[in-house]
Amino acid sequence: IIKGTQGVISGDGNSGELLIDYIPLNLYSGRFRYALEINAISGRIHSGGAIDIAPDTAILSCSDVIIGYFGHGNFLFRDIPFLPSIGAEFTDRSSLFSYLELYDLVPDSLYYEVTYRVCDGEGALIAEQKDRLLKYDYAQIDTHSMDLLRLADGEYVYGVSVTDPSSQSSVARTVNFKVKTTGDYVKGEFHRLIQYLVSASAYRKFQNLSDIQQKVYLKEFWSKHDYAGFEKSMREADHRFSTGKLLGRDSERGRLYILLGPPDEKETIPIATWSRPFEVWRYYGKRDYFFCDVMNDNNPRLIRVLKPGEIEQILQSGFRDGTREEDWLSDIAPGTYDWYEDLESIE
Repeated sequence: IIKGTQGVISGDGNSGELLIDYIPLNLYSGRFRYALEINAISGRIHSGGAIDIAPDTAILSCSDVIIGYFGHGNFLFRDIPFLPSIGAEFTDRSSLFSYLELYDLVPDSLYYEVTYRVCDGEGALIAEQKDRLLKYDYAQIDTHSMDLLRLADGEYVYGVSVTDPSSQSSVARTVNFKVKTTGDYVKGEFHRLIQYLVSASAYRKFQNLSDIQQKVYLKEFWSKHDYAGFEKSMREADHRFSTGKLLGRDSERGRLYILLGPPDEKETIPIATWSRPFEVWRYYGKRDYFFCDVMNDNNPRLIRVLKPGEIEQILQSGFRDGTREEDWLSDIAPGTYDWYEDLESIE
């Protein structure tokens, strides 16, 4: 179909150690194989694979699944800070991030079903996660993040399978990757991830410890915490709360989700005449956590920790009895004061 050679100048639209290049192809439906060879001063890289072009019949189809690292440097892939891994090699302290484009989703149902799997070289299932994710367009991007901490040295297969309940059609893609263990408790995910389970001040104290002290602390810390459950909470937070360039675990809702688990009850209130959209997380017998999308970026911030039932009292009072004087209310309801004054004049 096409064959040729082209030169790429380092620094022409590229920066740092990253070199970005692409070759546009116009292909008809069918299965095509490709081979790519990159020659540089530092060496030669060979790559290849297959390209499947589905017929234009509005049946669910997808791209290849690409794996790499989330949020590395300034490299953006489809506006996502995602760096593909050329050699598909990771350490057990890394997080594998996957990228898959879905096409021709049918809007008759709100969700599509997806399963992420990791199998070893013999085909034995190592890890599996199933989700129902929201559809927001006919074509959209599916991303997933998983930590590799429990994997030993070796070769693995990462797979993504997607089913659209509306069309009863499914697609699946796999990719091979390697894991190399580091055996270092201090430099890696063990070191970084405890920030999600301790206070900010405790994490600062931990960072000031010597390497030996950190190693002793980490071994004791993880012997008392369920890492598998914690890893599951992080993945769920990523899927529920990731927005554009922000990974869900680093959002304020994600951190609370990891620390306390899912709320016993969640009330979501869309934008109203007097306020921005907000949601209340209730943990029965404990506290209510009040989030509001004050920046209009689909990433609600934690505005206030309230006593059970306190938010209902505020809403019922119409911001009277002095509550309207609180600064945090002006963040969620910038028009509240004008609304309150107008109400007084009407009365």
